[in-house]
Parts: sequence; C-alpha cells; structure tokens
Amino acid sequence: MIFCAASGKRRRRTARRFCGGWAREMEGIDGFLGTHDHLDHMDHAAWRVWSGLGVPFVFPALNRPGVLRDGVVEENCRGLNDGESCGIGGVTVHALAAAH
Repeated sequence: MIFCAASGKRRRRTARRFCGGWAREMEGIDGFLGTHDHLDHMDHAAWRVWSGLGVPFVFPALNRPGVLRDGVVEENCRGLNDGESCGIGGVTVHALAAAH
C-alpha cells in the first residue's frame, strides 16, 4: 500500500510504478524499514530510487546482498539478526524472528 502525501489517497499498487515521482516526497525522512523480503514490505524497485536519499535502511540481515544491489551503500545498511536492535530518528527497532 502506498500513501501519497500530496493527494491524501492510498493506492493498492507498488512503488515501482510511482516511486520515481515520489522521491522528493521522501526527503527529510529518518529511514526505511523492511520487515521481510516480500514485495509489500521491501519493494526493491522503490528502494533503488530511494537509496540515494542517504538515510538508513533497516532489514533482516539475510537480505543484505539484495539491499546492496538496490544501491543502498554499506554505511546506510542496518541488517539485523534476531535479538539485535538499532535506532533511527528516536525510534528503536528490535529484530525478532517470526514465522510468516
């Protein structure tokens, strides 16, 4: 689900179709969180566009190779394993293994 701040509408489409024009709307954010490698949680097409924003990307450590392929530089990669945590913009993200 994508929320467009400009129109206030929610759209049931992936960022792949819209993210190019929305990159500017993402300026000023503290980071991105991908809970697991499904399109509705880690849209790699969108991450390729947003990787240039220079903010942290938090994701399961197992997905580091794909996130690096998306263009996220190592210094912005926050790959977490079960039990690890990191902070972004005053929020602490705790990784917890779970079946989905």
